[in-house]
Amino acid sequence: MAGLSRVTVRKGIEQLIEEGVLVRQQGSGTFVASRIKAPGSKLSSFSDETRSRGEAPGVVWINNTYAQPTEEEAASPEVSASAKVARLGGVRLAGGEPLAIEHAVIPAQFLPDLDMLGDSVYEPLDRHGFRPT
Repeated sequence: MAGLSRVTVRKGIEQLIEEGVLVRQQGSGTFVASRIKAPGSKLSSFSDETRSRGEAPGVVWINNTYAQPTEEEAASPEVSASAKVARLGGVRLAGGEPLAIEHAVIPAQFLPDLDMLGDSVYEPLDRHGFRPT
């Protein structure tokens, strides 16, 4: 057929199941897993996507501080070596259940008050006119 052994194909399928690309249903077969679809015309936030699925968004912030940028971060056009950045890290929740780990580094000028962070990083950015596109 494709010049692959059955063992190789089975290992590939098992890996895709582990990665969540495929799902195996006992007695039915193996299928492509359903994915969360986001419209491509607008970049939406985790909170917006969670609400659109009828679940309550949440976050447990583990880290939200201002810091100096790393060399790699300072190489971007939006960040100078002398500017500060907001480092955010937390566990994103959907319906009270942990769903994702989020790490973000945002130039401090775009996110002036970390105390105002709620469940969404996009909301305070949007309020200050800096919504990502």
